[in-house]
Amino acid sequence: MTGAHMQLAHAQRGLGMWGWLVVLSVIGFFAMVGLQLTPLYLNEMKVYRVVQATAKDPSAQQMQLPELRHAMQTRWDVEDIDLVKPSDIKLVTTMGGGKALAYDYEARAPLVYNIYVLVHFQHKFAMSSAGGND
Repeated sequence: MTGAHMQLAHAQRGLGMWGWLVVLSVIGFFAMVGLQLTPLYLNEMKVYRVVQATAKDPSAQQMQLPELRHAMQTRWDVEDIDLVKPSDIKLVTTMGGGKALAYDYEARAPLVYNIYVLVHFQHKFAMSSAGGND
């Protein structure tokens, strides 16, 4: 074998120990971030379902905000929602003059030491006899 062939064969061996260490570190970092974010998104899915169901309820159109929050509290307890409270849900007026239930909150998950991942959740659900999502 000539020198050029030996260099080519040596260069095509694949990842070495340090290369694999870098690849596994990157995969581990993203797995850790994913594991920390999963509970935040699961909680958000519960909040979304409860607020959407309340907005779709035809009787909710005639309720005032304290009554709406009280109606949501039972579902909140059943779903075990802990990052946001029914008191954080707002009753807003839509562009067309209708009413909507809305929320806007941030949730944090610790990564390492004093480094956190911050996620912002915001939704608005139009209240009508048919319900809906703006």
